[in-house]
Parts: sequence; structure tokens; C-alpha cells
Amino acid sequence: MSGASSVRWALHFFLFGSDHVFTPVRQLSLGERQRLQLALLVLSGANLLLLDEPLNHLDTPARERLEEALVKFPGTSITVTHDRAFLEHTSTRVWALTRGIVTVVEQGEEVLENIVITKLRRATEERASATMTAPNGFPLRRCQPHHASVRLNRDGQIVARWLIALLLPLLLTMFSLPSALAAAAGYPLPDGHFYQQANGEGGAGNTGYALTDAHGIPFATAFQQYGGVSQLGYPVSQVFLWQGLPSQILQKGVLQWDGHTVQLANVLDVLHNQGLDSWLATRWLTPPPASTAPDSGLQWPQVVTRHLRFLDASPALKAAYYRVADPLAQYGLPMSPVTDEGPLLAVRCQRAVLQLWLTAQPWAAANTVTVANAGDILKAAGTVPSIALVPARADELAQLTYVAIGASDALGIGASSPKLSYPAVLGGDLQRVFPAVVIDDLGISGATTAQMVTSEVPKLRELAPFLVTVTAGGNDLLDLVPPDEFQRQLHLLMQGILAVHPAVVALANLPDLGLAPAIPVILRAPAEALVQAYNTIIAQEAQADHVLLVDLYTPSVQLLPTHPNLASADGFHPSDTGYKAYAQAFWRVLNSTRA
Repeated sequence: MSGASSVRWALHFFLFGSDHVFTPVRQLSLGERQRLQLALLVLSGANLLLLDEPLNHLDTPARERLEEALVKFPGTSITVTHDRAFLEHTSTRVWALTRGIVTVVEQGEEVLENIVITKLRRATEERASATMTAPNGFPLRRCQPHHASVRLNRDGQIVARWLIALLLPLLLTMFSLPSALAAAAGYPLPDGHFYQQANGEGGAGNTGYALTDAHGIPFATAFQQYGGVSQLGYPVSQVFLWQGLPSQILQKGVLQWDGHTVQLANVLDVLHNQGLDSWLATRWLTPPPASTAPDSGLQWPQVVTRHLRFLDASPALKAAYYRVADPLAQYGLPMSPVTDEGPLLAVRCQRAVLQLWLTAQPWAAANTVTVANAGDILKAAGTVPSIALVPARADELAQLTYVAIGASDALGIGASSPKLSYPAVLGGDLQRVFPAVVIDDLGISGATTAQMVTSEVPKLRELAPFLVTVTAGGNDLLDLVPPDEFQRQLHLLMQGILAVHPAVVALANLPDLGLAPAIPVILRAPAEALVQAYNTIIAQEAQADHVLLVDLYTPSVQLLPTHPNLASADGFHPSDTGYKAYAQAFWRVLNSTRA
């Protein structure tokens, strides 16, 4: 076979067919890059392969090809994995590694399961005596057994014995294909890492989520201690306040900082306490939790044992639960018996739902187990402030900055205090979500849209804002600026704002200024006509620029005639109550955004 033919054969074997072999590497997905790395290994001529979690990012067909390749591989392969089915198909010997101790597994899955249970119980006994515990008594530290599978040829057996003794403790940090691939869609930060994989663009672009130890919250350190991407997935939120604690959602869990330590949140327990069991049953086919009354009076190890017995009713679900390195840390306690939910059997845990599909589905073959993960469930529940889910650039996240562009309304003219302006009130809402927010109000009293372009936008370029709110047009209306000129200036303003690439931009339309008490009755009809013309332009600009549109007009029409207290004493600017209504309108829209 020629060199070119062998390359095409290897690529075809790893599912790169037809003209796909000519695709530039930079355009490949993470799974495709993983398959390409494996094809390169096949072509390298090596007789010893060291693989760390090679199944990450692989779909079922690619996984099957990898298993086939390893079975046919004439040399020796040493693989670190948490997937026990993969171990069975590709290995001749298995070791379980826990806290630097290697246990040889010689009698199949049952022995392996017993090893994991023994380690878990030993760990929980130690943790029960610790002084710091999580809510509901859940332990904070974790035991993480790893499994290494080895497939040997005759010449490789003696070599492998030496290699295992010398290299196995290091395999978790070396030769990591998934780690190399993850770096392709992210980069290190001084105190952590910036991840782009879950930014809604397939890792493209420059937005994502920073996972760091910033502000004294050691999420990056805890993330690695919990097993990193293979155990928790990628971040899907910024750091925000949830349940009163700094939190960050990852695909498979939610990290929380209680001021002393980082722990994984019991998301399913929280949703139960919020009365969402019916939603979980409908959306995720999740059974309700069983009564915890039988736990009363039991020691923690006994509680663990009692809940683990829920899994005995389904060997497949039980195997899936123990397939991860530390089931208690990742999934929490099983909280329900195995329950028949029609197309599937399900067991509810504190941090995930394990589902055994009885019939084939578009997303799962019959008799396979899928996991509804805590992070995915929490995002879908809609109880998290949605602005916390918006991906952003790393420089925007280094110091989360909110900037207000506008005129006297941005400054709070008419309020009893600048602290009651709408940006100040909205900033307070943001500070209840994000641990640290900087507010920069660039508003200039009396500014027209044209003056905002020349005087406010240049300052914006120095701030790298995460969020920009815009209120424009009020002074244009007082100056009777023609709609076509207002449209031109508004477009220039928005282009200037978008040039600095904020994560979120919210543009407000004008309230019905024709209803303002200071407007003479004879001028209200012309004012109303100009407001409507301006608002049509604002809506078109928001749509063209793909920014959020905040409706101040509709509430003003509905409320101003019967709520004169929304206007200040000058009869034109909002009052304290009016600015609070402004802030609420912005917050409703910001809280409806989705990453």
C-alpha cells in the first residue's frame, strides 16, 4: 500500500470519507480532531500506545472504530478510562488506581464494582468524621479511583510490567488527547482557563466562560480536583450568585463556594425544594425522591448503603452509576427507587438522573443508559438569571463592567438621588447575580444621539464592557430632529458600541413622552407621532444589530395616565418610581436572554 493510500485508508477507517479528507484541520470539530489524532497514531508505526480518556468527544460510530483498532493493534496499549464497557472490549488486564494504590482486577466486572464500593465506603467513613460538611450532610472531599486497561502482546508483557509501575500514576496528566483538543478552543489564564467549547458557536469565535481562582473563589483548583472536563464537562455559565453562594454551572455539575471550600451542589434536591418535581417528571421523566424518613438515626455510611441499594433493581443503571470515578461526588446519592417511566427506567440522584431506555430513541439505542446532568437540568429549569449564561470575552470577564449610554435619564435627573437612577437600580440587580460588578454611567445631561456618538462612545472603548444599556432619542425629540437624521445618528451610535464587542447590548425605545405632564396638550399629538417614528427606527436598528430591545413605550401608555407618580416634579423626567420601572423593564429583558 502506498503512503498516500495508507493515509487515505487510515482516514477512511476513522470515518473521514470522500472529500472530507481535504477539510482544513482548523475547520474540524473536537470529535473530528480526536479521530484525526487517532488516525495519526495508527500511521505512526508505534508499538506502545498510552491513552488517557480516549473516548472523550467521540460519538458511537467513532468509539466502535477505536475499539476495533485497539483490538487489532499488534502492540501494547495502556489506557486510562472510566468506561467499564470499553475496558471489557479492549483490555486483557485491568488495574484500579486509588490514592496511589494499584489494585489488580482479575475476575471481571463484579470484582471491579466491589472494589469501587469498598473505596467509596472507606472514603465516606473518613469524610463522616470531617468537621466541614456540605448541605444535607453531603461530604466535601472525594475519592477518585481510576481504571487502567492494558492489552499486551507477548513481547510487551515484561515491558508493560515496568511501565505500569513507573508510569501509571503519571498517566492522568500526560499524553492527554482530550486536553490537547480542549486547548484548541480555549486558552490558559493567569489564574485558570478560558473555555470556548460551550459558547453556542461550537467553540468558534472569541467568547466563552472563564473558570478561574479569581476573587478568592478557587473554582479552577476545585475543577481539577474533581477530575476536570472528563468528570464535570465544560463551563456553561459565568460565576454568579445562586442560593446565596458564588456558583458556576458546568455541563455535569454546579460548583459552589461557601467561603471555606468548593463543593458540588445537590441540584435535584434544590429543584425539589422549589416545587419542580412535576416539571422534572414531565421534562426529564424523573421520578420523585423517596422519603428520607428511614435515614433518621442512621450514621452516614449506613445512609449511603441504604441509598445505594436503590440501584440493585437494575444492573444496567447500577453499572452506569459506578462507571464514573467517584459516583457520590458526581451524581450524589440515589434518591429514588428504579422507576418505570414508560419508555425508560430511571433513578433520580442528587445531581443527575440516570435513564435506561427500553426502546430505541433518536438519541439512544435500546437498552442504553443516558445521563441527564445537573448543569443541563438547572439551565433548563429557568430558575437561574439568564444573563449569567451569556458567553463573553475573557477581558470582559476579568472585571465585569456595566456601562450606561444616554442622557439625563441615564444620570437619574428627576430622582431624589443619583443612587436611584435606572443604571444604579439595574446595577444593584446585577450585583445580586454577579459577585463583583463595576458600573460606569457615561450619560451626559441634554445629550442628543449625535452627541453620544462623539462624547460617550470614545470612553466606552477603554472599558471592555460586558453589558451596555442605551437610552437615546429624548433630546432629539425636544430638538425636533427629523426621523431620517435620528436614524443615521442612531446607526452610528450602535456601530460605535458594537465595535467594542460587548457580550450584551440592550437598546430601549422611548416612553410615550406625549403623556408627560410637562408637554402642553396641543403638542401631545405631534410628540406622540414623532415618538412612534423614532421607536420604529429603534426597533429596526435593534433587529439589524441583533441586540436586545427594551420596551419602555408600552408600559408608559398603560401606566402613565393612572400613575402620575411615575413622573418627577418637573413633569418630564421619571421619578424614583419611574426609574425603578425603567430598571425592571431592562432586567426582564436581560433575564430572558439565552446563551
